[in-house]
Amino acid sequence: MKFDVEIVYDATFAINQHRGMGKYINNFVGVLKNNIGLRALGLLRTGTKVDSNEYHSFGFSIYILWEQFSMYFFTKRIESMVIYPYNTSTIFLRKSSKNVLIIHDLIYFNNSKDRSLRQKVGAVYRRFVVPRIINKFEHIITVSEYSKQQLLNRFDLDKNMVNVIPNSIGFNKSDIILNPKYYERGNYILHIGGEPSYKNSKSLLYAFSKLPDHIKEIYKVKMIGIRDNKVLHQYKKIASDLAITEAIEFLPYQSDEQINDLYKNAKMFIFPSFDEGFGIPIIESFKFGCPLLCSHSSCFPEIAGNAARYFDPNDENSIASAIVLTIEDEEETISKIELGYKQVEKYSSDMFVENVKSWYNKNFKV
Repeated sequence: MKFDVEIVYDATFAINQHRGMGKYINNFVGVLKNNIGLRALGLLRTGTKVDSNEYHSFGFSIYILWEQFSMYFFTKRIESMVIYPYNTSTIFLRKSSKNVLIIHDLIYFNNSKDRSLRQKVGAVYRRFVVPRIINKFEHIITVSEYSKQQLLNRFDLDKNMVNVIPNSIGFNKSDIILNPKYYERGNYILHIGGEPSYKNSKSLLYAFSKLPDHIKEIYKVKMIGIRDNKVLHQYKKIASDLAITEAIEFLPYQSDEQINDLYKNAKMFIFPSFDEGFGIPIIESFKFGCPLLCSHSSCFPEIAGNAARYFDPNDENSIASAIVLTIEDEEETISKIELGYKQVEKYSSDMFVENVKSWYNKNFKV
């Protein structure tokens, strides 16, 4: 079977319920198709059902086998640009100027605890694959200067081969009036976290327990991302031991629309991670006028600038103090919201389009 396309890419995590890496590759390929005019084909495992001729399913149904073998034999037969968008590729890959690797972060090299079995397997797989493939690529894209520096520190790479194209979000200044004012927002703290220890989600529970009683009595925490039942039980036990069970709501999977509503109505968003490659919730908070409290570590100062209220992620008292200041110093909080609207413009969809076009014209346009 022949495919009249100029780009093929792994579309595994770019369909159905996708965030993060899936959105990034969809946006990236969208620019190549809609703004540059290239023809693209998304590659999927056998059994993946998508009602579109823009995708092709083939090979193994198990992802690791599919990436390592099915993708390898498929791409050997084509001359198109091949994009590997999820940190890894087949280890049998031969060095070629047509291949593009997107690395979002190197967090999987950390020995994070509390990962689900699926996350543990994924981390081991990436730790094995990435060192064996990274020097086979002439084109590497990452999402922040922080992540680029991590790549250069860990691997023997030419810095000119690593390009930074940050994540993006749809934002128009006219949308600001659709966001509730700070005083109109609900008395809850929003957090999107996860099971791995680097997400540091547990610290929010301990920090909340240290808040003054008059705040704990009227505020709640809405937490998204704790999906593993064993880990969720641990979190509920911590909340029970701290006597804050009634104040903590663990939300199941939320659609994009539901998450947007949560941002719009939250009194603040707390992002206590020790490490992130970019931190998409930063720009989501800014877009919806939700005050951002985050760690003063990893990529956060680069992405959030002076629009966030920072804390020490290793210190629960520091997190608690940031919460109290956000509530009690409304003037400063509203000032941060306004700075957030300015900061998010750097990561607008229009900026993303220009970044991708510039990268393509520099590296591939004849």
